[in-house]
Amino acid sequence: MRHFTLLFWVICFCPSSLKSQTVFQPLADSELYLFLDELANDQLIDLYTVAKPYSRSMIYAKLIEALDNETILSRQKERIEILLDDFGFDGNLSDTLNHFSQHFTPKRPFQIIPPRVFSKSEWGKILMRPIYGIRLFNNGNRSFFASYGGAEMGAYLGKGFAIYANIRDNYQQEYRLARPDYLTRELGGNYKSSVIGKDGGEFSELRAGITYSWDWGSVGLVKDHIEWGNNYQNANILSGRTPSFPMVTLDLKPFKWLQFKYFHGWLNSEVIDSSRSYFPHQSERYRKVLRTKYIAANLFTISPWRALGFSFGNSIIYSDTPPNPAYLIPFSFFKSLDHTIDDNQNSQLFFDISFRGIKHLHLFSSLFLDELSFTRIFDPDRRNFYSYKIGAGLSNWPIPNLGFNVDYNLTSPITYAHRVPTLTYESNDFNLGHFMGDNTSSLFFATWWKFSPRWTVNVLFEKLQKGTQHIYDLNAPIPVDEKSFLENIIWEAKIIEISLEWSPVSNLSVFSHCRYKKVNAEDEATRLLYESQSEIGNNLIIFAGLKYGFQ
Repeated sequence: MRHFTLLFWVICFCPSSLKSQTVFQPLADSELYLFLDELANDQLIDLYTVAKPYSRSMIYAKLIEALDNETILSRQKERIEILLDDFGFDGNLSDTLNHFSQHFTPKRPFQIIPPRVFSKSEWGKILMRPIYGIRLFNNGNRSFFASYGGAEMGAYLGKGFAIYANIRDNYQQEYRLARPDYLTRELGGNYKSSVIGKDGGEFSELRAGITYSWDWGSVGLVKDHIEWGNNYQNANILSGRTPSFPMVTLDLKPFKWLQFKYFHGWLNSEVIDSSRSYFPHQSERYRKVLRTKYIAANLFTISPWRALGFSFGNSIIYSDTPPNPAYLIPFSFFKSLDHTIDDNQNSQLFFDISFRGIKHLHLFSSLFLDELSFTRIFDPDRRNFYSYKIGAGLSNWPIPNLGFNVDYNLTSPITYAHRVPTLTYESNDFNLGHFMGDNTSSLFFATWWKFSPRWTVNVLFEKLQKGTQHIYDLNAPIPVDEKSFLENIIWEAKIIEISLEWSPVSNLSVFSHCRYKKVNAEDEATRLLYESQSEIGNNLIIFAGLKYGFQ
């Protein structure tokens, strides 16, 4: 098996035919991802939406595919023209010379509006630009802001290699907007321990990678966010909310009806290895050494018909050992490997189905199973640990430029947890799955109106519920697989939000939001545990800002 695995990687690294190259588009570009979803709902493009991020070259190809469709709306066509001013950089000159020349023809290396540096030669091409974003908040008691700034670059080198990097420093005045326990979709960060003389917090985030691609696949060494599972609110398999982590990746599409994804990642356990931690000589500062923690995961997507995508896969969290070569075998069923190696790790199984057989309509569902036990299935007093999602999206019907999205998620107690701290489904203590965690339910409904290629109005409603948090204790009087499910709701929120966004050019948007949030909590300590202090004390929060580049 070891020799077969080596041969497999050699074949992947030595393909005979090269086509596209891979630079990933940030998950934070949510409007772009929703726009591509809309194009797929309208059957203008074929798109696997179960796994993100997408590569920029793939996005470019899909935009061109939609642009050439005769049924495209004028608003969609104009929006694509705007996006191609950015994604034209990622076009393949040999295949789409006319499109590239029309939509990305900078006359000089330096450009001010939009700000970017572009260069090309016989060895490839490179694009660099600044990143900046700011949100100004008012919660009724005080005003504060959150900002980020940095730079990004992407380069296509030779016939198969690509590199990219994106670095941002994030600063949040007065309040931290994300902690592992906060019930928010705010991006998690590895905050500095303190900001001298100030409240709030700051953290730095780097996304970067080097990839090698050929006409039916790619491999990469990247540090990035990853999202698995169809959704309109938050994925329940991999949400992409944790701080980015390094991983080796493999993406294959050998047939039109089959797609395969695999990665092996190095997670942050936040669990101190006391035997290796120490006080350096003549120093009062403790040198923390953390226990090792890894994840391996794969996802198969089969599409027997154009409108149907069925995905299945599995993952394993393992720790306290060097990276195990068995988990580097991409197509493995990891729980079976665990039984022959250690039998003491944490495995997961997941499924997803997506249907776009009715024009303008997207139906989907996903199921995440944590430590699946078949004996529990037939025992009425016991339950497996699971997260279940169902949702739908309707685009441009019955009224053009109007759409609706609905997303319902239910997660049972103990899901994503583990009795061993280094084996939880987390990185940097942030849950890898649904942002609400276990013993929760969430209902999300949104309507959007894109009355022009540059303007979008969104109205959303959310109902979030959190039940009693049970401890994964095998010695507890009530077994972990018999815990009550949302029997006692300790935190509940109802949210109504209206937003207006203006995107005059690709990569730039100006926005304003008005959010009303009503919370019922068991006590004040529960609110402080699950919410940022910026949300406590007033139900109405107004914020506005701009962004050039994405957090």
